[in-house]
Amino acid sequence: MTRIVQRPRAAISTRPGNRDTNQDAAAVADYDATPAHIVAAIADGHDTNKYSGLIADAAVRMATVQGAAVDHRQRPARLVELTRAVIPQIGQFAARPIALQFWDFADIDDPTRANTALLVATVDHFGAVHIGWLGDVRAYILTHTAALYFLTNGDRTRPPNPDRRDTLGSHDHPESANWPTSNSGHRARRVLLCTSGLHRALPDSEIRTVLADAATREDAAHELTARAVAASADPDNATAIVIDVPPSNPRLSVVR
Repeated sequence: MTRIVQRPRAAISTRPGNRDTNQDAAAVADYDATPAHIVAAIADGHDTNKYSGLIADAAVRMATVQGAAVDHRQRPARLVELTRAVIPQIGQFAARPIALQFWDFADIDDPTRANTALLVATVDHFGAVHIGWLGDVRAYILTHTAALYFLTNGDRTRPPNPDRRDTLGSHDHPESANWPTSNSGHRARRVLLCTSGLHRALPDSEIRTVLADAATREDAAHELTARAVAASADPDNATAIVIDVPPSNPRLSVVR
């Protein structure tokens, strides 16, 4: 008899909207460690900084690669901190204007100058979700009862505050939150990580409907970014990572 472990699976969709360039970035890495889990990262570059897209791309790649060095059960805020420490080294040999932008991401001189929002999440096959983030990015949980919660404001029991200000660069250290494994109806079914171009464009009710009704994670990710771009007269970059969480019994017995 062979034991097969069902893994979390992710799909990525990104659209430039009405911007000349897409300064969002996203990446996912699979890890075989026990329990099997994935590390997903999404970043949102700042429109006023033409190098922020480079930083966003480097940040998500660095965060997912560094996932191998960090216990997935630790809140991924640690991965955000590690990424911010490494990014300036990438830009140190660049021309001074570019190098300074890379250093700003790490808040070397001023904790209010971080120029790229970053969210890192780990999801394991037991349904545990851990996130760490800096800036205006968001993580949603869709449960098996089709309820929608979000983790990135520290309160998953209330709907998002429409008056919430852009938090880009407002924190010296990343914030963190988690959604534990649960055998009740609150167990995560799908996880959505998205940039501000998506969560600011769509109401929570629409996000919940798409996540609940989409046949596949790929369909959900593409539908969400398409709707976000269509919802605004001047749409921003919109990026989504949708993660399918395995059912409550992730180990299936298969007779060989």
